[in-house]
Amino acid sequence: MTRRLILHIGAHRTATTSLQACLNANSGALAKRGVLYPYKARRHLKLFNALFSGDRQVSAVAQELAEMADRSRQPIDTLILSDEDICTRRDLSVLGAFRDHFDVEIVYTLRRQDLWLESWYFQNVKWQWQKPLSHCTFPEFMAERGRFHWIDYDRFLGKLERIFGPEAIRPQVYEKGQMPEGPVTAFFRLTGIDPEGLKPPSHMNPSFTPKTTEFMRQLPLDEAETGYRNVLTRLCAHVNNVSKQEGKPSTLLLDPEERARLMESFAPGNAAVAERYFDRETLFFDPLPPADAPLADLALPADSASLIEGYVGPFLRFGLKHSDDTLAGPEHASPELSARIARFHPEPAADLPSDSATLMREEVAPMVSEMIRNAHEKRLVRTSSGKTAAKATVLQSLILPVAGLPDAPGLCLRPLPGAAAPVPSGGGLDFGPGAGAAFDSWMNLFNADTWARVAPLNQLQLTLEGQGEVEVALFATPADGPAIRCLTQACDLSEGPCRLPCPDPAKAPGTLWFEIRTGDTAARLDAARWETADAPRRTPDLALCITTYRREAETEATLARLAESFGDEPRVQVIVTDNGGTLPPREGPRLSLRHSPNLGGSGGFARGLLEARARGASHALFMDDDAVFHPEALRRTLALLAYAEADETAVSGAMIDAARPAVLWENGARFHLTCRAIGMGTDLADPEEARELEARAARPDPAQVYSGWWFFAFPLAAVIHLPFPFFVRGDDVSFSLANDFRRVTLPGVAAFQENFTDKESPLTWYLDLRSHLAHHLSLPRLAVSRLALARVIASFAMRCGLRMHYDSLAALSLALDDVLAGPEAVAAQGDLSERRARIAALTGTETWGAAPSPPRPDRIRLDPHSWPMRALSKLTLNGHLLPGFALIGNRITIEADDRGWLRAAWGAAEITYLSRDRGRAYTVRHSKARAWREGLRLAGRTLTLLRRYPALVADWRAAYPRLTSEAFWTDRLGLK
Repeated sequence: MTRRLILHIGAHRTATTSLQACLNANSGALAKRGVLYPYKARRHLKLFNALFSGDRQVSAVAQELAEMADRSRQPIDTLILSDEDICTRRDLSVLGAFRDHFDVEIVYTLRRQDLWLESWYFQNVKWQWQKPLSHCTFPEFMAERGRFHWIDYDRFLGKLERIFGPEAIRPQVYEKGQMPEGPVTAFFRLTGIDPEGLKPPSHMNPSFTPKTTEFMRQLPLDEAETGYRNVLTRLCAHVNNVSKQEGKPSTLLLDPEERARLMESFAPGNAAVAERYFDRETLFFDPLPPADAPLADLALPADSASLIEGYVGPFLRFGLKHSDDTLAGPEHASPELSARIARFHPEPAADLPSDSATLMREEVAPMVSEMIRNAHEKRLVRTSSGKTAAKATVLQSLILPVAGLPDAPGLCLRPLPGAAAPVPSGGGLDFGPGAGAAFDSWMNLFNADTWARVAPLNQLQLTLEGQGEVEVALFATPADGPAIRCLTQACDLSEGPCRLPCPDPAKAPGTLWFEIRTGDTAARLDAARWETADAPRRTPDLALCITTYRREAETEATLARLAESFGDEPRVQVIVTDNGGTLPPREGPRLSLRHSPNLGGSGGFARGLLEARARGASHALFMDDDAVFHPEALRRTLALLAYAEADETAVSGAMIDAARPAVLWENGARFHLTCRAIGMGTDLADPEEARELEARAARPDPAQVYSGWWFFAFPLAAVIHLPFPFFVRGDDVSFSLANDFRRVTLPGVAAFQENFTDKESPLTWYLDLRSHLAHHLSLPRLAVSRLALARVIASFAMRCGLRMHYDSLAALSLALDDVLAGPEAVAAQGDLSERRARIAALTGTETWGAAPSPPRPDRIRLDPHSWPMRALSKLTLNGHLLPGFALIGNRITIEADDRGWLRAAWGAAEITYLSRDRGRAYTVRHSKARAWREGLRLAGRTLTLLRRYPALVADWRAAYPRLTSEAFWTDRLGLK
């Protein structure tokens, strides 16, 4: 069978960016439908540039595509390549060779020429990639319209017909009436691909307002290289957001007579296309704008004061806020640039021209030119060899013990055998004579394999700063082999930074680390960092979203730590949602603290997400109010997000039990019927275990892996579904799996906090079962059979009932009541006050009280560790089928760490559970009557669920998009 190849070739300004983002984001779902969108790229610009330049041959690309399709786990019958620049090329014949390998279809979208030209003008000024068109007025632009040969649709489609054959050409018309479901769905309908269940696209690459466009037209952005030009465009986007006019401004640029003449010139060709492809007389149905339709207002304010207030001021303030990117702040700017900026900031100079045209020409444009020259110079540094190289960017710095943060021996570094340990001092390390340390525990490994997979680098180096002479050894541990010594080098840190080249990062050398030794003299290490000369792919603007409820001390402590470490970081802002209303509201450029109704974590984080969007953040980081992490964890997160290849990349922090800071609680978890923690119990101070953990982390995640909200950083643009209104428990699972994030973990990126052991209660069991069932009912990727769902309920029941937690067993029935009532009923519970009251009322024995003093001695009659006793316990449901068991069973005490361990409960008829601090306890006792009463009640509800299973699946799946929409949360939170 010959596979089908769809070439989507444009044109620009027809939702091409949204379509490509949708295809890329849904690549996994499309593969299940037999459709491959290859190369993990949004658009295939580089591929087609290589084909047209001759650097690559169609035959080789065709073979590569066929191999990708053959390797797919799903049978592939259709491949899609997309790039709108294809249509701009005069000679497309090179692509005709694809017909030797595939059944080729060409998809080309036709937008009415007058509207297309107006939109294309705005885009050329916005991006300034074509110098001749970057600064021209619209009349000058129209004089150049002959260069846009691809909007003469009759001639352009005729050229495609001669290359691919008429039967291969699939045009579609970009009009709302002809694309009632939108242009992206129209593409899927045209190509016969089922769009149902795909994540919908967002509106991408919109044009700026006419006034912002005119402001940009007069700026020399085309003088900058692409990366810095994008930085300046981002400043203009900020200007566009803060200077928007009331209502939607007109974007019409052609006067009625000119528009009519233009469309008359295209009329014969459009009619020919309409007849040839659509069997009708008219290609476009929408009428021309009425004669009295207002034209776009491209005029900037006439006076300088208004121009500075509305445009130049916001441009500069945002640029100075993001000085690490613009290099315009006092720490980076040249004297010439500083002098130019001082003419406007903090106050405009008195001798500035009074009219805006002169101001733009003589002051603003030269200032932007100076910004570009300054950035070009500052981004270049001299290497020791005298060659010019790009300024290095820090990817990861050393984590050392910090006062107030959990620590354990070996967690950050370990002394080398036979050597004295260095002494932490003043943020660095003092090495005495004969001292040595290895930085190979989890906190300070550099996972080069993860970077190679997620954010490929061309260059990597280790840079050390300090004083004195040291010997440095650099090591790498490949994923499939023993450690390798890459180099050993003597460095005199007193002479300046010591830069050690690392193994080629593109070849995935494994995990990297280093050792330092001193000889007969002392030395000091002030800094050690992994750096690259590669330019970042983006500049994240990260909003830290914290949800709190009447935890004033913990929240204030967290805010104080963040202010100390990131108070001057322009890329980081903090958004606190106070569900309890007990903290004073605050509002500033990098801090927002607002009261919100108590809708739990799901409501608080939904509010934070909406606020992050409104404040212009590109990424959000969800974190608990009591989460403690090293400041370096956040810096590593920002670095990875800046360099990640995929826009959907998200960083998932590990969780470490604050009481046992060298032991991993989880590095994410997999959800399938139950939650299975990744890496639980790993000794993070053990180099071998740490490297094994990172070798697993470097591989792509298995299916259904989610991230906890104690530390989860993600791109806002990738969020299709906001949190489901669970209140708490399960909202992070649902959020992770409903949105197509590309999850990454990094060494040292972790939150220290209290583990879940002491938090277990009838309420948490109720919440957990409710969310488990809801996930499987509402998310297609978690679909299971009704019997599998019954096993989930049985597992929860056994873990409660066999340990005599009958209060929790009763709470499970309430969870099934909620699920059976449907998603709307769950969402309507709001603050969960009614359910919390009911569960509190049924909770009798599972309530913490003072631990008995002295503790009661254990009474062991049945050996829970013997195989026959364990077998008997399982057969009799831990004595619940055995008469008189309450009299003969063991009486035991279980420590906090063993609370969830079922084996410890075998053979017990009375168990006292201790809290972690041993100051609190509760006791449960064997009761057949209670076990059977609650067990039968739960069984009845389970049978009802099995009987109604298809209808429940339909209800939950249908409601999920609405209950996770921005409109739902805006209404529920009472926001405008």
